[in-house]
Order: sequence, then structure tokens, then C-alpha cells
Amino acid sequence: EIEAMATTNVFVLLALVVVATGEATKPHILLVVMDDLGWQDVSFHNGTDFQTPNMDRFAKTGTILENYYVQEVCSPTRSALMTGRYPFSTGLQHWTTIMPGSPSHLPFDSPTIAELLKEQGYSTHMIGKWHLGSSNWSHTPTARGFDSYVGYMQGQIDYYNKTVANNFDFWNGRDVFYQHNDSYTYLPYMQELERVVTEANGSTPLFVYMAHQLVHIPLEQPVGAQFMDRCKHIENAGRRLYCAMTLCLDDAIGDTIALFEKHGLYNDTLVIYTTDNGGMPHFQENFPASYGSNYPFRAGKTSLYEGGVRGVAFVNGGSNVFPEGARGRVNSDLWHAVDWYSTIATAAGAAIPPLVQNSSHDLAPTLFHAAPGPRKEVPINLAADGDQLSAIRVGDWKLIRGKAVTLYDGWFPLPPAPREPPPVHVGQYRLFNLKDDPTEHHDLHFQNEAKVKELEERLAFYESIYVPPQPNKPVCKAINGVWAPCVG
Repeated sequence: EIEAMATTNVFVLLALVVVATGEATKPHILLVVMDDLGWQDVSFHNGTDFQTPNMDRFAKTGTILENYYVQEVCSPTRSALMTGRYPFSTGLQHWTTIMPGSPSHLPFDSPTIAELLKEQGYSTHMIGKWHLGSSNWSHTPTARGFDSYVGYMQGQIDYYNKTVANNFDFWNGRDVFYQHNDSYTYLPYMQELERVVTEANGSTPLFVYMAHQLVHIPLEQPVGAQFMDRCKHIENAGRRLYCAMTLCLDDAIGDTIALFEKHGLYNDTLVIYTTDNGGMPHFQENFPASYGSNYPFRAGKTSLYEGGVRGVAFVNGGSNVFPEGARGRVNSDLWHAVDWYSTIATAAGAAIPPLVQNSSHDLAPTLFHAAPGPRKEVPINLAADGDQLSAIRVGDWKLIRGKAVTLYDGWFPLPPAPREPPPVHVGQYRLFNLKDDPTEHHDLHFQNEAKVKELEERLAFYESIYVPPQPNKPVCKAINGVWAPCVG
């Protein structure tokens, strides 16, 4: 039986906000996802070619997570955030992500974090990218716990005309939202956030899931010359445009906190920032390459190397919920995206569902009081076929298993420096000591067969909760030029 991984104690400094009346109330929670943001795309990781002042400020006055893991692509990580369960245990581990018209969706046998918080009296709102099922209305955000939703349900859209594969995909709840079909998505997102925050009832706890489109492809210039002006020192045209989009994201993050402050909510708000996967580097000239940077880590998005799964993450919050002792810290304990579910649920005073206890830790004691981290390992992926790779980190050691061909490999310094090619690989194993070799240059599986066997046994430990990937072949076509659910 899988050991339960979520603690049951309610952590008073996190879970309770003491208001002027002396009564205790639940904190507001803001979960911010930054799409495809790479390790070196934030200046607080030292070495990027542009500055991200808002992310730097919130990271450095909060807690930065240095050993935080996500999945290699977006749908699996988003499913982990919403369910608190490893994607390989829900059938949502597709490295191709959920395709338009696919029947894949979040499972119904345990609540999403929005459904759980709604049971605790929260007002729940989502803005941005869903990408967790949309062939049936029962799979969509307002059917999975959110009171309101503005955004798109597929993996990407044009930032201006809101289309993907020549069909429209922008929604306000269940209504097609044409009002903003010519404005950069940052603008309608911020307008919706202002509506949510302005209408917030101070006595009702608020949960906002802000899933930014930035900086996912297609690479498109934000409105206003100021972003490109701040990036004009970058010679490479693609990286310069990527810089402008990242700075637009950075401004959005600053504007979001300013809104919470303006309406008197921030002091009682816990804010979690996470990427969904590593950045997509410029590994080729055409789709799906971009100009993200994970250097010095190996590879990037779609890969189980550190560049694909070591995520950018930091936590901050207002004075009533974020202890002063947690400010200015760098946390090096192991984390996985599933852990936010239990950490948030405990903050809200909710019990952890049984199926979530198999995967998600409440890491508030580690985060806020420097208690030793409970995680000793992170199962990154478990695959039972040749289409995907398995991977696990145990302590300082990481094993990647399988013969599936990766989309690309190597190390990608900032342009104009060329790609650094990987060594020739032999066999189905790759073993790395991340303490000595965090950039995964030296495969040790031939020299340390005992360690390979040890980590193989840990992978086998998770086979009891393995679920094959859900069907991902489209069952819906666009309806009248719109990617709308075709069932239910």
C-alpha cells in the first residue's frame, strides 16, 4: 500500500488569519501558473539576459523553491495541481498533452482543489488556460468547482484572434467570448481579475487560479512599445520577442498583486507561483520550438531531463498569512506540483481526500517553519509502454528509464551560443547524481548498477496506482468555427 503522504495537522500560521474581531478566518489563495517559463528566464536565478523585477521581488521577499518538480508538458502538470495526484495515476500523463476534441479529462473519483475549497466556503474563480478536458461540458472549469471562468480550453491560441487550428477558443463560463477577439490576452485576463477582486466579499475567502498564457508559443508581440524597448539590447530577434513577452508576464504579476493590495485583500492572501514545465528552447526553426532558456540544465519542455521538469517556483503572501521567518529563504527540499493541493487544502481547513493522500504532501511546516521536508523522492513519470520514459528522483539520485526517442536533447545556452550536443547514449537507463552533476552530463548507470536497481525498485513501488493514459484521439470537431464541447 502506498504510504499516505499528506499530513493532517492544521498549521495555524498558514491556515488562520486573525482579523480585528479576534475571530479566525480562512486565507485568500492565489495560484499563478506561468506557461513554459524556463529556469533561466527569471533574473533571480542569475544569468538571464533580461531582468524580471516583479518576479524577483516576490521571489526574494518570499521563499524560492530550488528542487521543485513539475511534469515535462502542461496538461499533466495542470492535472497534478488540480487533483493532487500524479498524472500517471489518473491517465493524464500524455507527453503529447490533451489534444483538441480529446475525451481525456480530470477524473471524477476525487475533488479538484476548486471543488474542495468550494466546500469550505470559498468563492472560486479561474482565468486563463484550462487544457484539462473540454469534449464534454462536465469536463470544463465551471463544472469542476469554479464559480467563474474566462479563458481558453485548448493547449494554445493566438494571443490576438483567440484561434487554434483556425477555430475560435475563448470563453466566459459556457459562453463563447468574442468581445476580446482582437486584444492581447493579457488585457481581458487582467480585466476579469479586476472584476473578481472588486466584487470580492471581504468575509468570503477567495480562491483565484490565474493560469497565464504567457510565454507559450505562438511568439507574438504584446501591445505597447515599452516591452520591446526594454529588450532592444538582445541581438537575437526571437529571444528579443520572447523577452518582451516575459516582461509582459512580469508586469501582469506585479499588476495582480497591486489589485489585491488596492482592494485590501493582500495581507490575507497566500500566493503560489509555478511554471507548468521547463522552457521550450530553440531546438529547431519551426513548431513547436520557442526561445525559452533552462541553461545550465539539460534539454527542456517535453523532456524528463532537469531542463524539462525542474520548475520555477516561489511563494509569498501578505503579513497575516506569510510568516516573516519564511521571507528571504531558498528552500532546497524536494517538492512536486501535487504538493500544492494538500498544502492549500490544509490552509483552508479541509480534510485531504483518500486518493490524494497517496501522492500529495502538506509542506507548510517545511515552507514556513523550516521543518525537515517529508519528501525523500519524487516519481516524475511512470510509463508502461515504449511511447514514454519513466523517471524518479530519490535523494540526490535520478534515474530515467526507457528507450523512447526524445524530441530533442542537449544544452542550450543563450543565443548566439550554439547548442551543446549530448553524448551518445547506450541502453535503456540514464543515472545521474544531481548533487555532483546537476546538469546531467555524466550518466553513471554502467558504473553503479546497484543504484539503478534501487531506483528501479522505487519506480515499481508506484505501479499499484498506475493508470494507462486515457484515450486522446479526438471525438469532437469544431462546431461552427468554435472548439466547443460536443457531448453533454
